[in-house]
Amino acid sequence: MKSFWRLLGEIKSSSAWLTLSVLALLLSVLSTQGVNLMMGRLLDTAISTGVPSLLGSVLPLLVLVSLSIISMALDHLFSGYFNVTSQSTLRTKTFRSLGRLSMTTLSSLRTGDILNRFNDDLAQLESAVNSLVKHTLATVIQMAIVLVIAIKIRWELALIAIGLPIAYNMLFLRVSRPIQHEQQTERELAAEVTSQFEDILGGWVEIKSFNLVERMNQKLGEQMEKHSAKMLQVSRFWSVISSCDFLMSQGYPVIIVLLATLYIQRGQMSIGQLFVFLRITPVFLNFIWDLDPHSFRTSITVAERLFNLWDEPKERLEGESAPIDGAKPLVQFRNVQFSYPDSDRIASNGITFELEQGKTLGIVGESGCGKTTILNLLCGFYEDYTGMIYFGGTDIRVWRLDELRRHLAFVQQDPYLFPTTVSDNIVLGSNYPEEIKDKRLRESIARARLSDLMDSRHEGYHLAIRGNGENLSVGQRQRIALARAFYKEPTLVLLDEPTSALDAATESWIHDALKDLFEGRTAIVVSHRLNIVKGLDNIIVLDQGRIVEQGTHHKLLERKGKYYQMYMQQFSGLETG
Repeated sequence: MKSFWRLLGEIKSSSAWLTLSVLALLLSVLSTQGVNLMMGRLLDTAISTGVPSLLGSVLPLLVLVSLSIISMALDHLFSGYFNVTSQSTLRTKTFRSLGRLSMTTLSSLRTGDILNRFNDDLAQLESAVNSLVKHTLATVIQMAIVLVIAIKIRWELALIAIGLPIAYNMLFLRVSRPIQHEQQTERELAAEVTSQFEDILGGWVEIKSFNLVERMNQKLGEQMEKHSAKMLQVSRFWSVISSCDFLMSQGYPVIIVLLATLYIQRGQMSIGQLFVFLRITPVFLNFIWDLDPHSFRTSITVAERLFNLWDEPKERLEGESAPIDGAKPLVQFRNVQFSYPDSDRIASNGITFELEQGKTLGIVGESGCGKTTILNLLCGFYEDYTGMIYFGGTDIRVWRLDELRRHLAFVQQDPYLFPTTVSDNIVLGSNYPEEIKDKRLRESIARARLSDLMDSRHEGYHLAIRGNGENLSVGQRQRIALARAFYKEPTLVLLDEPTSALDAATESWIHDALKDLFEGRTAIVVSHRLNIVKGLDNIIVLDQGRIVEQGTHHKLLERKGKYYQMYMQQFSGLETG
């Protein structure tokens, strides 16, 4: 029930529409039951005095029927507004929670699981909100009004009429409690199927080129069999419950009629009262389906999965916008040690270095030695490290993360391009006035050596990008990412393997663009290609998370250590001992 009350709290912004809907429902129930009572009296009058005496009751009956229809229409209208606003609230909450998840959390979640929660779970929860909230209130209101009428007719029969469904429902809730865990497992298995299917869609080239089609089909088939088996287990339970529901629906009115017949024979009930009773007792029986324990259990299951996502650790919001202290190094790492979540390997082991403002730093080393980790830590993506990291003379844990990142431009090895235009991908939500925005955009495109792309397409920088840049070359995607950095004019540029997987001509263009980007600007470049970093002011050599060498290109070559070996392998093909 805790999850149910939390769900109510999450959609409280829609309470006004819910209130109007409930008021319209109350009017509808009162008018509908008024019609039932009047019809019962008309039936008794017809039996005792004849049809002609009924004509004077037709007009009040029509008024009540009209009122019932109008109030029901208003109820549906207000319910629609309630559904739309509550669904919008849930989607907004989920999307904002995703946007604020820490990198620690994101790295532990599979994309397929997140998509499954955002699409399937959220859709199920949205469709169930109306039944969980609105139908619950509707049932309570109808039950209260109908119970008063039933007790007034015959209180003993009323207690039996309401007691049977309540007893049945309580028994059901007790029996169905264990199935909630099985439904949770079924949702997790469904998420795993979605994740594997996403892996297949994203890796068609590798799957086909390595002849993995049958293996991937087998793996997906095994997971789908597990999911199907769990679904069948849940389905068998609900099939038994459905049979019990059917038995209850058929036997319930028979019991009511048999008992009412006894009261009629004794002269304690009239035919008209039996008619009214039979008209209103379905409300008691529908108590089972209006509250819908199956839907309730399923909805609570998916709600808890979403709540778990909402409650995952978030990036912190607190902090300050600290001034850049020009007298201190822009970046300082002091004995920083860090390991990624769920990993025993130390990614950064005692990292200590400084980067003066206006200077450039290269970070080199073998794959997996911790180069990109330094950039991730500097961006505040992970904060569960030991040691100190300073930016502009202030501990980055003191900075507000959004303020810190305003000073940074991070160009990744495989930059993501949004499915919009080239210009939107470069500007990325900038609030510059239109005339300044256009000028800066053109300058950024030119400085990123991207003009050839703009000139070759008639759309220019309004060219629409498809599927993370599938209509662009790798080099064009990389240069769009560089144009972002030019446009932002950051305090610090971070580049992660900016020339990986590029041909010689494109790499030359990128190299020229980097020289332009570095001019008068502080930059950190991660690269395994030494020709990109050899002209930088300082170079750090990493090995298994440690700094093993540090200095300029020429000084590192003179030492004939790790950097020298890397240089000789790349440029001479020689291995030195």
